[in-house]
Amino acid sequence: VDLAFEENGEIVVVDFKTDEVEGKELEKRTRRYAPQGVVYAMALEKIARKKVKEVVFLFLSARMEKSTPLGKSAFHRVEKLLDESMVERL
Repeated sequence: VDLAFEENGEIVVVDFKTDEVEGKELEKRTRRYAPQGVVYAMALEKIARKKVKEVVFLFLSARMEKSTPLGKSAFHRVEKLLDESMVERL
């Protein structure tokens, strides 16, 4: 997490990305980083005991920002990936 702040009682997470991206590639990179953003949200919600409202990826080279969805399905998908990762390590 590069930056986190509270807005109306909820947390906003900002993660700076230095990738050289533009155009359609921006959407692809945002989808690629989405699980990382959800993990950040999960961790901060447990630590701060507040809801994470939004995770924003700030692509510095493109001077653009993109948010990642934080619905229940996104959390479930990442929890499944984390569980699978732990099983593979055993």
